[in-house]
Amino acid sequence: MPKAQDESWSSQDQVIEIIDTQGNNVRLDSAAQRVVCLFDPAIDIIYMLWAQDKLVGINMETYYDKELYDYYKHIDSRIANKELATPGSNDMLNIESAMALKPDLIIAQNLSPNVIKTLNSMGTAVYLSTSESYDHLMKEMEDIAVLLGKNDRGQQLINYAMDKTEQLQARSNNHKAKKKKKNAYFSWANGRI
Repeated sequence: MPKAQDESWSSQDQVIEIIDTQGNNVRLDSAAQRVVCLFDPAIDIIYMLWAQDKLVGINMETYYDKELYDYYKHIDSRIANKELATPGSNDMLNIESAMALKPDLIIAQNLSPNVIKTLNSMGTAVYLSTSESYDHLMKEMEDIAVLLGKNDRGQQLINYAMDKTEQLQARSNNHKAKKKKKNAYFSWANGRI
């Protein structure tokens, strides 16, 4: 996995082009300043990147799913007060409501190619996320960090996750090495083993 570019190159002033985890080309003239995020794992990434100030819209499930709402209301007063717009869900987008928020970037999991093409023609980039595997999560963290101009923070998070994964793997390997092989003997009638 390539490392995220250092924030010393000014992503605020340079064109950003990446391929999302679903194979779509995503292009921004500079780092996104206004983001609509319709996929809650990507909302988590935005908060981990300390980029919540760029969030102008979220998926409607955030307010109606008790588990999501209980989590997010503690980390963002805009969500606690239901002040962030909800122009759609992971499966549906109200284009008019989304465009009224003037986003540079929309992050989702499921948008049709026609909707993406329409949004792109209106000047809004679309990043499709999947979060299906560890590799996808790492790529999405890196990509979203680049798209939001939070490259250094993204790399810190990726390094932390990789270190923790290596530590857990080492503990697992150590546990397996210490575990003695056990034998089992089965006995049937008439003393046969």
